Amino acid sequence: MKQHGYIKRLSTSVRSLALALMLVSLIAGCSGTEPKPIVTPPEWVDVLPEQKGYLFGLGSADKSTSDSDQLELARERARADLIKQLQVTVSSDFSSQSRLEMTDGRNTGFVEVVNDKVRSRIPDISLPGIGWQTSWQHPETGTLYVLARLNRRAAVAQLSEQLSSLDLELSELRLPQTGSRLERVREALPMMALFAKRDKLVQQLSFVAESGAFNRLADEEVRQLRREISRLISSLQISLTAGDLGARALEASLAEELTKLGVQLVPAANSDTDLRLSYTLSLSRTDKNRTFYVFARSAVQIKDNQNHTLRAFERESKGVSSLPDRAQQQAVQQLGLTLAKEIVNAFFY
Repeated sequence: MKQHGYIKRLSTSVRSLALALMLVSLIAGCSGTEPKPIVTPPEWVDVLPEQKGYLFGLGSADKSTSDSDQLELARERARADLIKQLQVTVSSDFSSQSRLEMTDGRNTGFVEVVNDKVRSRIPDISLPGIGWQTSWQHPETGTLYVLARLNRRAAVAQLSEQLSSLDLELSELRLPQTGSRLERVREALPMMALFAKRDKLVQQLSFVAESGAFNRLADEEVRQLRREISRLISSLQISLTAGDLGARALEASLAEELTKLGVQLVPAANSDTDLRLSYTLSLSRTDKNRTFYVFARSAVQIKDNQNHTLRAFERESKGVSSLPDRAQQQAVQQLGLTLAKEIVNAFFY
């Protein structure tokens, strides 16, 4: 009987121990962390799709703003990625060809400076044909990915239509034949703005069109108008007048920079002068640790042939060298370059 009771108690103990072990195992299983599922992004996040006639761009944005701002930022970056890819495929000769169209192959840097000024006032042409293919948000980081798709054929069609309409408008324009040269240049500025817009349309077409898909050149009538405008700008005559004896130190530098731009310089006594530029020059110098700093400052007035003031301004340049004369030379040369480019602004006031 004693043995039977002992066995019974042992059996009960074993069952209790087994039950305890099961409870411990169950508790441990409940408190343990299940392994996270592996996040697999769509293939296009790592490798952009390829499809004939289309181009794709990828943009992403972190989850640090509102949902709408995050989406807009991701789309903007996808659009920028598209444009970056397009720019790589465009031949580098676009700018040089555009310049030849504007100047008819002549060395007229002054014409280019004027054209650059006009272009800077024309807003960029928006790139049509961009759609949003799909998007995906990382479930853990919250980063949003957007896939943009450019329909190259649709973009070329829309831009070509705009270009044709613009060329038609340009073909109906004529350069003014009356008034002074300066007055005629000012009247031609709206035409130059249209040509600047045309340049930007052509550039966008260069981006999106596949090789040989369009003709960049305008009709001969339109190109002839552009050549006439370039010749008119190149014919402008400018005179220089030093305000005092000290200002004559600036005359050589200013004349050199204007000549480099292709400007026609004439004597101040010439009655046919279009722009009269008078200027002063003041120099100040300081040195520190055997390094010389020279500041060249000029007050400038630009007048037309009727003696009306078109612009009045002051500009300053700095020269730095271990030699005082060299520092002064640098300051004066830089000031001459600055003033030469400022003359262009006289057309826009």
